[in-house]
Parts: sequence; C-alpha cells; structure tokens
Amino acid sequence: MSRYYNDYLQHSDEDTLAHFGVPGMKWGSRKSRLSRVITSKNGDKLYLKNVNFFGKKIDGNYNIYNSSNKKVGFISYDRISDKHMHIDYITIKPKYRGKGYATSVIKDTIDRYKGTKIKQLTLDSAGLDKSAEHVYTKLGFKKSGNTINDKVWNDRTPMVYKY
Repeated sequence: MSRYYNDYLQHSDEDTLAHFGVPGMKWGSRKSRLSRVITSKNGDKLYLKNVNFFGKKIDGNYNIYNSSNKKVGFISYDRISDKHMHIDYITIKPKYRGKGYATSVIKDTIDRYKGTKIKQLTLDSAGLDKSAEHVYTKLGFKKSGNTINDKVWNDRTPMVYKY
C-alpha cells in the first residue's frame, strides 16, 4: 500500500486539509456527503460518503465508514468509456479487514452498474496483497492479461468482471 493512502486513512475528514495555499483562503477540511448505505456480509452497516473537494463532488471517490462513524476505508473508480468502469483503488484499514467490508463494497459497485450500459468493470490486483485477488475472483472477476511488472505495487494483475 502506498504511503500516500496510509497517511490518508490515518486522518479523519476533519483533519484532512483542503487548502493549497491560495491567498485569502482560510484553512478548511475536506467534507463528505452520505451517498450510499450498504450492509456487509456480517450485518454491519457501511456508509459510503462521496468525497467533496472545495464544495464539488468528486464522482467515484468514496470514504467508507462503519456504523460508529469511523473511517474504515476508501474506494475510487472511474468511467473509462460508456461501457467500461475501472476500480482505481480500494483499501480497508488493517484493523477492519476480515469483516467482509471490501467484498461488500465491491459487490455493491458491481450491483450498481447491472442493467446499465456498463458491460465490464476492471481493476488491477496488486501483488502486495494476495488475499485481495481471492476476493476479486470470488466476486466473479477473471484475470484479463499478463501480470504487469510494477515495483511500487509488487506487480499488478489486470482483472475484469463482465456483465
């Protein structure tokens, strides 16, 4: 996991500065609005809050909170074309892993685009976390290409879910 995302996950929304040194601006915080509520396989409620930056919603970027309003993770995805979505990144804080949170959030993403024009959802499985590839395979993703040599992520395996 990159240092940037480790740092990002250790701060609450209130702690995350949204100021980049623009003269006359006051220090502020990045704010999120409730976007979706999902239930994990063990019955925990998860709240996906759309990340806002300077009052603008950033589509496809969600902080993940549990029912105690603790940030447990983050997911980011983008529309590549009219028929293709790509999950750029998903992470769950280590102390919240093993509860089915990542599985539930990815399943929700899959379900969200069923019956739409989207025909495939892709992601890259990082070699740093072999257990993640098991989650993706369990949800119906298939390897879609050769492993990409990547020193940062310890190699990446492209995977695809086809509707």
